[in-house]
Amino acid sequence: MKKSIALAIIGCMLLVIAGCVSSKSSTPVSVSASASISAATPASGGKSYKLVFATSVSEKSPETQGLIHLGKILEERSNGRITGEAFYGGSLGSEAEIVEQTRTGAIHAAVAAWDTWDLLASEYTPWVVPYLYKNSDQVLRSWEGKTGDAMREEFAKNNLLCYGLIFRGNRQLTSNKLIEKPADLVGLKLRLPQTAAWVKVWTQLGAMPTTIATAEVFSALQTGVVDAQENPIISNNQKGLQEVQKYTVMTNHIVDFIGYLVCKPFIDELNAEDRALVETAIKDATAYAQELYKEQEAEARAAMEKAGMKFVDIDVAPFKEKALANIDSLKGNWADWVYDEALNDTAN
Repeated sequence: MKKSIALAIIGCMLLVIAGCVSSKSSTPVSVSASASISAATPASGGKSYKLVFATSVSEKSPETQGLIHLGKILEERSNGRITGEAFYGGSLGSEAEIVEQTRTGAIHAAVAAWDTWDLLASEYTPWVVPYLYKNSDQVLRSWEGKTGDAMREEFAKNNLLCYGLIFRGNRQLTSNKLIEKPADLVGLKLRLPQTAAWVKVWTQLGAMPTTIATAEVFSALQTGVVDAQENPIISNNQKGLQEVQKYTVMTNHIVDFIGYLVCKPFIDELNAEDRALVETAIKDATAYAQELYKEQEAEARAAMEKAGMKFVDIDVAPFKEKALANIDSLKGNWADWVYDEALNDTAN
């Protein structure tokens, strides 16, 4: 995390320099916590703002399309006074780095998933534990309850706001080896993000986890550095993994959500009218991205099957049993009430 923060600080310095030397640069100008970015007073009255959004995933991803949509509706609803630009594909850094830039006020919003949330507030992120939550309803119940409240408070302490979640689908395993039972995982070289709970659980299941950046997943699979990886179906299709993987094993091990994390000091400095406009637009963009995910999963699966990918349904019960066998070690960093709350939220 210290490394990410250091990289983010360096990145922010470079962004300021780039913004000063080129008015047409694709790199945004740094902004202060007092919301001074591109602020001007047009003849019609009120400040103008150029907002900057970032994600580490591709332009085609629903969350990126949501950010692009956000820029459009902000401009429409403010009559051109508030605009937004989305930077994608990791052009402004990794997910952890763009979240740090949002927290410090260098940009206005970033896309973040469970693994980055776990870095920000591991004591309130039970959603990262494989097989603990069964479906999206259970996760949303938790998000809207005591655990979600605690997470939002922790975000606020870190100068971040989140106005809602986007369900990406369940995370599934892709592999060149047919996996049907936990024993089949023994010795499998598996790419994972840098999430402690995931590494621990997949190690318990017998795999050999390796943490590799998202941008390097395809090449790592292509060259045999790893044999397998896991992600939602839409993400797997967008990465073109059907070209380097034979099977999608329906492990359904994580109910996967993301959210737009927004710079809180910027929001706090807006007048009431502009704050309402921006917050409503962010919520609408979140809903827009969610609809894209709902529409695209079946299409993504069909495209992968057409390219030769085989989808394998399995009995997840033995995977879940083994994954949660050492739950005490998985919840070691949680606040003392979080596990009981998770059991309540997953009771039905």
